[in-house]
Amino acid sequence: MTRYIVTLTEEQRQRALAGGRERMRYATRYSMKPEEDTARAGRDYDRHEADHMLGALGEVAYAVWQGLPWRWDSAVAKRGEKKLPDFCGDRDVKTIYAGGRYLLLQKRDPDDRIYILARGTIESCDVQFLGWCMGEEAKIPAHWREGERPCYWTDADDLHSMPTLPGIKLTEDSPIAASVPTYLAAGANCGSLDCGGCYSVGDGKMIHPPRAGWKQSDLKDRKP
Repeated sequence: MTRYIVTLTEEQRQRALAGGRERMRYATRYSMKPEEDTARAGRDYDRHEADHMLGALGEVAYAVWQGLPWRWDSAVAKRGEKKLPDFCGDRDVKTIYAGGRYLLLQKRDPDDRIYILARGTIESCDVQFLGWCMGEEAKIPAHWREGERPCYWTDADDLHSMPTLPGIKLTEDSPIAASVPTYLAAGANCGSLDCGGCYSVGDGKMIHPPRAGWKQSDLKDRKP
């Protein structure tokens, strides 16, 4: 199966990690209740925070690849609330650590949502996209596993290939027949996801219009 790799800039990777840290703080305050969640109860803060950073990394990679906006708080939910989709009103990006191969879904995950499986590490700028499926395709009895983390486990080889994802944008210079096409960071000319628009004046200098797009500082002191 064709796999796709998105290579972020270091600035984009750092933005994803910062967003993951914000999500961890949000979860600690509003979402988590460890005594009711056996899957999280045995994890320390740093491990759980790393999970949030990895998840944000996959989302930023998809946003860069597809030219979509991304904010760390665009799809967060308080405990008991339904989580909104990450993108386009119908899809979530699920990111696993390098070496993994399973898409993990919970019983509460919507059946009618698209789930995209990505893989990477928070130390790397490369994120690999393995495939996608509908929630109802993954949440079948044969995929259910008990144990430390009871949920539905769907092997990457059982997913649909990325070129078949509804609405996906593939570039002409990276043909889908290639074994591992690489998509370089897209978006603003400066390569920053925090930039809403800029233009070059030569010699590597960029002009950024005032208030061009969302800035990380906009959410720095924001109370959810």
